[in-house]
Amino acid sequence: RAGMTSAKAHPYVVSYVKLGLLEQDALTGHYRLGPFALQLGLVSLQLLSPVRVAIPAITALGDAIGHTVALAVLGTHGPTIVYIHESAGPIHVNMRPGTVMSTVNTATGRVFSAYLPPKIALAHIARELTDERVIAHESARLPKAQFEAMVDEVRGHGLARAVGVPIPGINALSAPVFDHGGA
Repeated sequence: RAGMTSAKAHPYVVSYVKLGLLEQDALTGHYRLGPFALQLGLVSLQLLSPVRVAIPAITALGDAIGHTVALAVLGTHGPTIVYIHESAGPIHVNMRPGTVMSTVNTATGRVFSAYLPPKIALAHIARELTDERVIAHESARLPKAQFEAMVDEVRGHGLARAVGVPIPGINALSAPVFDHGGA
């Protein structure tokens, strides 16, 4: 596949084995990544900031659609905005990095509620009812069946929407972004 003869490739393979970049399977004779290559990959993953990677995509999306686009991660008080790309047009909502979103009443929170393990989602909802730092609403006290129907709808569509709630006149769509492990 490298476009070279096996006689030319062999010295490279031997060198990569000595460095730990490759190892040979004793049963099949095939080569795979060695321990040093795997260690390099893990270090690279640890240095990778998903937020830093997402910002150019968020900026491009916001410019393409002409709307404000925000990035949220799960913080200690719930879904928390960590980056905002504001649209050129006026928007009458005060949202900034650090804003904690309701887990029930915002599109962002609904995505987290739908895809987090249920125990974690319910813990954030319970905390939200007593935490004034969260954009909350009385409907955060949803009956269990209504909450389950809401998260089923989000999972079914692969995104969440909030129309005029919690802020009248402000509508939002939110979609999850998963890591390499599906979380």
